Amino acid sequence: MLPTADVFDCQPLTASARNDLLDIAGRAWKGLVENAIASEVYPIDKIVRNTTTGRCATLRRPRDIVNATEGVVAHSRTRATIEQAADFFYLDTPAKAHQFARVMDELVEAKRALYPLVDRPLTDDMVSNETTSSPLDYISVDWMMIKFKKGVPARDLCYLEIHKEFKFSCRITGVTRRGWVRCIHSVRMDCCPDMQKRFGVIRMEIHRVRWTIVRVTNRASRYYKLYFGSPRGAFLGNYFNGLYLKGAMRTSARSVLNLDEHFTTERLKPLLSAPLDMSLANATSCKTCRVAFTWRNPKKLCRACGDPICPQCSSLWGLTLQGSAIKVPLCKRCVGPGLDFDEADALYLIESKDRKQRYSTASSVLSSIRDTYLSIEMSSCDSNESVVSAHNQEILNSIDQQKELLHLLQERLAAIQPAY
Repeated sequence: MLPTADVFDCQPLTASARNDLLDIAGRAWKGLVENAIASEVYPIDKIVRNTTTGRCATLRRPRDIVNATEGVVAHSRTRATIEQAADFFYLDTPAKAHQFARVMDELVEAKRALYPLVDRPLTDDMVSNETTSSPLDYISVDWMMIKFKKGVPARDLCYLEIHKEFKFSCRITGVTRRGWVRCIHSVRMDCCPDMQKRFGVIRMEIHRVRWTIVRVTNRASRYYKLYFGSPRGAFLGNYFNGLYLKGAMRTSARSVLNLDEHFTTERLKPLLSAPLDMSLANATSCKTCRVAFTWRNPKKLCRACGDPICPQCSSLWGLTLQGSAIKVPLCKRCVGPGLDFDEADALYLIESKDRKQRYSTASSVLSSIRDTYLSIEMSSCDSNESVVSAHNQEILNSIDQQKELLHLLQERLAAIQPAY
């Protein structure tokens, strides 16, 4: 049974209550960004690969920097702009909401907006203007009900929906990058009472979770999906919380890879409308790996650019064009840079090598994270505010060490001749 509209008694907010909610929202999204960055310190738990795109997602189990709660973070890359990501998560039409549910595989059964706090400014385009407030910012108080498998009671939450553009500055390297965050943070509101007795829905709490997207280059972004919270299992208690955390790890990996596949599909659709370039149809070797074509290694032409490719250097994409479902071969260059199996295995070995030696307790992790400093600069609308957050210099050192070890490992593997 779904809660009815009369459950929510949304009286007008006072100025003080609105300011309090905005303060909570500010601390929440900053904490989410800090958690995303701090998660790089933790060892990789799993690596998941999308067979269509070739993209990999790394999964870690970090601790919240505020209360040391164990959580899940999935990290990957995509060729999409911050504006494209922000537009995807801004569900202002039923069509976008349906698209979001399909791509993210959301299990949302009901959703309701309770209080709009900061709406997006009306602009002619999605380009940020330094003299006005960011067109990518949005804050509201919402309610959502999530369904589970048969036999598991549904959960609901009252939360702040926060979209925020920011600038991330590292005081060690001096590099400043743009970022955008979609943060969900539970709040308690009188207008949204507990519904367990009346509707059998258990109120869950989540803190500083969901998406952080950081622009790395003009063509690529790194993005993280985080989960910290408690689904509050009434009968199984902490055991159910552990099961839910494992489920969150699976769904996080699936959603980050689905998001990259969605952006790649949207980027490729205009390319597929052009006629196929047949100038290289007579090529005798793969343009990517230079392996000669044979009956065991047949030739294909990339539908987007026309390059000759072998099966190992291509992926078969199912797309819907002009109302028809088709499958076309695409090369790695058009799909976008991914993480190959060898690189993923090497990263896993490097991260797992000293897994038992690093951060045996949560307190050691949190204290080490606060050894050095990073700063998060507000977008133009909050330029007078600043926050200094603690972080660990080992993040930078470990990334450099991993790259060096990876290159060394690849060179040694390339020097090994097959034994057959």
